[in-house]
Amino acid sequence: GAILWWKGRETLLDTPLREFVFKPLYWLRSLTGWHKIIDRGINWFAQHPKWLKLSMRRFWTICLCISLFFSFTSNPNRTLSFIIPDSIQPWVYVPLTRQWQHATAIRSLLKQIPPDASVSATTFIVPHLSGRRAIIRFPSLKFRNDEGQVVKVDYAIADIWQLQQYQAAFRGDRQTLQDSLSTVKWVTSDREYGIIDLKDGVVLLKKAVASKPQPLAQWKSIVNSK
Repeated sequence: GAILWWKGRETLLDTPLREFVFKPLYWLRSLTGWHKIIDRGINWFAQHPKWLKLSMRRFWTICLCISLFFSFTSNPNRTLSFIIPDSIQPWVYVPLTRQWQHATAIRSLLKQIPPDASVSATTFIVPHLSGRRAIIRFPSLKFRNDEGQVVKVDYAIADIWQLQQYQAAFRGDRQTLQDSLSTVKWVTSDREYGIIDLKDGVVLLKKAVASKPQPLAQWKSIVNSK
C-alpha cells in the first residue's frame, strides 16, 4: 500500500516530514467534528517548527535501517543461526564450524538411502529430501501412496543431536525429541525397523531389517545420556 501511494510522488523525497503530518490535519478538520482537538495539533506544530524537520528521504532511510535491524536480530526461521544465537536465556548457539561438521554426517547417511525409497525425516533434514516422491516428517512413519494405500516408509532418519541442542530453548523441539526417542524405541523393540547407522547423533533406520550391533550400542548411549 505504501509503495502504491508513493508512486508518482518521488519528487517529494526531499520534502520535510512535517508537511506530510501537518497538512492532513486541515483535511481532518474539515471532515470531522473534532475541531478543538485538531486545532490544538495545528497550533502545536506551528509553535514547534523544528519538529519533524528531517526530509522524507532520511525518514525512509531510518525506517529501512530499523526494519533490517529487527529482521536480522529476530533470526527468522533460524536462517542466521551461524551468526546469531538462537536463544540468549538459556544460551543456545552452535558455531558454524560445528554445523558444517554435523551437515557432513547427515549427507553421508542420506547417501545410503536409495533415490526411489520413501523416507521419514526430522524437520531440518526434510529440505535435503524434498525432491523425493514420498517423504513425511518424523516421527510419523505412515503415508498414503499413489495407489491410495496406507503404508510405512522404507527408511527413517532422525537428527537427535539437533533436537538435543535446541530443546532447552524451544518447547516444540523438546516435544519432538521425546516423540522421536519413543518412536525409535518402539519400532526397534518390535523389530519393525532396524538401526543401520548412526553418526553424530543422527540415526538411520531401515524397515524389516535387524539393527546393527555398533549403531545400536551408540543409540543406547544417546538414550542413556539424554
